[in-house]
Amino acid sequence: MLVKVARLLLSYAVDAEYRKDNPAQRIKLFKLGEYRAWTDEECAAFEARWAPGTMQRRAYALAKYTGQRCGDLARMTRAHCKDGSIKVVQQKTGAELWIRQHQDLTAELAGVKHLSLLTTAKNAAFDSDSLRLWFAEAIDQAELPEECVLHGLRKTAARMLAEAGCSVHEIMSVTGHKSISEVERYTRSAHQKKLASAAILKLEQNPSGTEIAKREPTKTAKHESKG
Repeated sequence: MLVKVARLLLSYAVDAEYRKDNPAQRIKLFKLGEYRAWTDEECAAFEARWAPGTMQRRAYALAKYTGQRCGDLARMTRAHCKDGSIKVVQQKTGAELWIRQHQDLTAELAGVKHLSLLTTAKNAAFDSDSLRLWFAEAIDQAELPEECVLHGLRKTAARMLAEAGCSVHEIMSVTGHKSISEVERYTRSAHQKKLASAAILKLEQNPSGTEIAKREPTKTAKHESKG
């Protein structure tokens, strides 16, 4: 990100004739990793550590069942909850979403007493940074690997929706993504696992390929000559 900003700034300097070149253009970017979805086992471990009714479990349920970013989770209030849904106006994109509450999330929100859905030990609302740090501590106490982060639950939500058979557009209606390719990147592992499972199942049911041979007979020279 620093290199990208420097490139833009120095490009302006070249256009304004403050410099003759843009040295940042020659700097190679680091290949950054990306947040991954939590596995089912990691979700189970977090749930085992943080019982229903705890603030940590509430934050987890909000992230897992709405698929929203940290900043949007921090801004959620009781005023956003209506008729079994949560209204979200995404800070990053401006997208307005109505997301139906999963039954597990509804159970966690039943005990909300303050305006903000997520609050500190002093009953104050979180901001994005404080929520991220606080939840990182909850993850550590659940003894999950370092790769498990709050944003990973956004990918977990997309993965679960894909595994439940939701279409790309249905998933986008929950996560708020504008790009189909971005959702496909989020759910690629889920689709791969499902397709691979179906492929091996077909192989087990038809190891010799006889069913395919019956359905699609090979054309012989004799058949071709008749055609």
